[in-house]
Amino acid sequence: GGLSPSSRTPIAADLFAERTCRVSFFNLSNLRDILGSVPAAGSLIGSYRLRERIGEGGMGEVYLAERESEFRQRVAIKLIRSGMASSEIVRRFLIERQTLAALNHPQIVRLVDGGTTDDGLPYIVVDFVEGTPIDRYCDSQKLDVSARLKLFVEVSNAVHYAHQHMIVHCDLKPSNILVTADGVPMLLDFGIAKLLDPVSMGISETAARTRQRAFTPSYASPEQLLGQPVTTATDVYALGVILFELLTGHSPYPATAEAAPAEWIKSICESDAERPSTAVLRPTVDHSGETAATLTPERISELRESDPRKLERRLRGDLDAITLKALRKEPEHRYASVDQFAEDIRRHLTGRPVLARRNTAGYVARKFLRRHKIAVAAAAVVLAATGAGIASTLWEARIAAQRFNDVRRLAHAFLFDVYDSVQYLPGATSARALIARTGAEYLDGLARSARGDASLELELADGYIKLGDVEGNQYNSNFGKISKAIEDYQKAAALARSVLDRNPRDLRAKAALAHAHEELGPLVAFNGKASDGFEHELEAERLYREVLAANPNDAAAKLDLSGAYDAEGDLDGDAQGINLGRPEEASKAFERSLELVPSVPAGDALAQRAARARAVELVKLGDMQYRAGRVEEAIGKYQAALASAEELARSDPNNVRMTDMVSITLNKIAEANTSIRNNRAALETYLRALQNSERGLQSDPNNQKIRDGVIVVSKNLADLYYYNLKQMPQAQRAYERAAELLEADATADPNNVVTRQRLAEVLECVASTMVETGQNAEARVKARRGMEIAKQLADRPGATSEEVYNFAYLAINVDPADLRDPKTVLPYAEKAVEMSNASDPFALHTLAQTYEALKDYARAIQTDEKALALFPPLKPGKPMPHNQMVIVEFLKECRKKLAHS
Repeated sequence: GGLSPSSRTPIAADLFAERTCRVSFFNLSNLRDILGSVPAAGSLIGSYRLRERIGEGGMGEVYLAERESEFRQRVAIKLIRSGMASSEIVRRFLIERQTLAALNHPQIVRLVDGGTTDDGLPYIVVDFVEGTPIDRYCDSQKLDVSARLKLFVEVSNAVHYAHQHMIVHCDLKPSNILVTADGVPMLLDFGIAKLLDPVSMGISETAARTRQRAFTPSYASPEQLLGQPVTTATDVYALGVILFELLTGHSPYPATAEAAPAEWIKSICESDAERPSTAVLRPTVDHSGETAATLTPERISELRESDPRKLERRLRGDLDAITLKALRKEPEHRYASVDQFAEDIRRHLTGRPVLARRNTAGYVARKFLRRHKIAVAAAAVVLAATGAGIASTLWEARIAAQRFNDVRRLAHAFLFDVYDSVQYLPGATSARALIARTGAEYLDGLARSARGDASLELELADGYIKLGDVEGNQYNSNFGKISKAIEDYQKAAALARSVLDRNPRDLRAKAALAHAHEELGPLVAFNGKASDGFEHELEAERLYREVLAANPNDAAAKLDLSGAYDAEGDLDGDAQGINLGRPEEASKAFERSLELVPSVPAGDALAQRAARARAVELVKLGDMQYRAGRVEEAIGKYQAALASAEELARSDPNNVRMTDMVSITLNKIAEANTSIRNNRAALETYLRALQNSERGLQSDPNNQKIRDGVIVVSKNLADLYYYNLKQMPQAQRAYERAAELLEADATADPNNVVTRQRLAEVLECVASTMVETGQNAEARVKARRGMEIAKQLADRPGATSEEVYNFAYLAINVDPADLRDPKTVLPYAEKAVEMSNASDPFALHTLAQTYEALKDYARAIQTDEKALALFPPLKPGKPMPHNQMVIVEFLKECRKKLAHS
């Protein structure tokens, strides 16, 4: 937080009654000598060298700093002045640090580090955001009203994300919203945020209780000024003030500019805000510069629209209503959420009726006419025709309608009959793409001529979903083009949402919208936004629930809802590299999914789908048992799933989806056998799985799902050769096969963070086998490239715990060993443990390895003992899992080294 100079500094509401309030409010910087000092530029704080002060407030200062280690990184460090180090301010600092740690959104400043100064005071390290406050950015770029609204919606999305994580910002203002040179808004400074559920962050209710009511008066809500409870509606109000200023260049309360504090409070709490369309027609005084300057209506409109009257017309109506609804005095009369606020702006931008206005018949009709100007004009031409012209027009219309229906039937046949008949045939990926693209083009052309036809729009939505499936759905045969698939699913969602807006009870539209969200979830996560992907799955679940509630005995509706739970489980804790690190929630989601799978008699159209869904959930529940160390139970689940998958493959031998599932399940069984040192069974099963996958890839080389199967099995087979069988040439060949496919995939889709993470890991593995076979120079090249990729992922905004852990693990285990740098690794290893709430034994073991490399044997032992305690007790007569054995052996070595140190 606090990454740029703030023109308006937060103060305590309790100061309003004091005569010194105006000094405190307008000139806090002159208190520096009274309050204490902070380190000078050039000082070293932890691993960071302070460069220059970039912001200051009543309790501390913010510095631009630079990490001093093997790599350079510009950051912002927030420090407490020694003279201000009360227990209350230290407590707020620690809560702010924990708050930032809980947020993982690309447009919320990212916590990088934290620690304690030599004076014993906490400090916070965050990404340095080089940007301009949103109001100044909009003016400097002369953004029109629509562009300002779109930027504001992006800010609202970030605030909504914080609210979903039970955090109210409490100090939203332009200086806390910086816009980068690329036009991306970043939300900063959670220093006075309110935690609605502090216990979930490991903070007690008592510690989180605010003793000082702090805020920026210009953007404070009436309830803040009156000392009443703060809720998410408080942020809605502040966003309303910001929107008012972005649209008009004015404060919503013109009388407060030069008013005394008591009059200011009364105005905000009792006076209605001015209409934006009225405000832009009067001059205002700008106090933000060194000298006051008058802003005329002409100057204000020049920065937004062409002239004052045009700007007034643009704001009149919808935008007046939207802004004033956000600024209502009573929290319950504002928008129910920031998301609802943003949705009303989206509705305005797309020409739909907004919630803030009464939907009278005239208002709705005007909106309809503006959205459909061309269609209305065409209808007017037809109605104006007379005599023979009418007869001729009707005849042409009849012919046109016949042709329209013919083309629609052709498109439907392409998208649903032909597509479905070849969907799972070997080598059909390219054919499916051609069919889906052709059918979608037909429907797209029809849709432009028949907007408002719900049936046609939903057919087109289904078409885009099929096109997205073939472009990049990792659960089906696909080309691996995730970004293109996301675009297709978003088009499908927009069409389905359009139908629902007109008819909220349309079950087919709800199911189509749910389907689009369900498919968007994992793809958004694969692009590095796991939490955003999870939100898509929650929306899919909600919509599918509504569909099932209308038809409680519908088997297809049960399978749809089962699929939503399955996708939630993946993102909670099963999808490698993109999950949110919540294994218990993942297991519960998979159990709910399995419970919903209906019993469908053989021969029923849904029988195969239900059988496959049951097998999939058995595999995923096995995954969770395996990761919890219950290997024998996991193998049992996998064997049950394999029997079902093999039966499905036998009944439909040309269905690549079923044969691929056999390969996946064989790989799971082999992996579990490897972990308990049943090497012969593991080798036989891996070779069988690889043969099956390579055969499938040979018949359909564009099928990304089969490519992924070959990659995974090759990597796991190589691990078996390397670690268990000590057969290095075989291990190197298998690793290089995985690397070959991953290199091609990363080149084709550089935004796929999972592919890049896997590539980094496999390159390190290739390097290790090269070291074992004496190829040191070649190993060094591979290792450095893998490390570079892994570090880029760990350092990116919104990095997951998996990505941070992956870099730490690779960096402390890299070969050749002289490339290992434990001092660089330590903050990443510590962060991985923190992000997983110390519940991941592998993250803890990586941290223990880092301590050992730093010769801190005591902390290494203490950390690995915590890791070992997370494994379940061994059953009598059962062998210790390999991962647990590795930790046990490591502990023995550390104890020996500690004894001799």
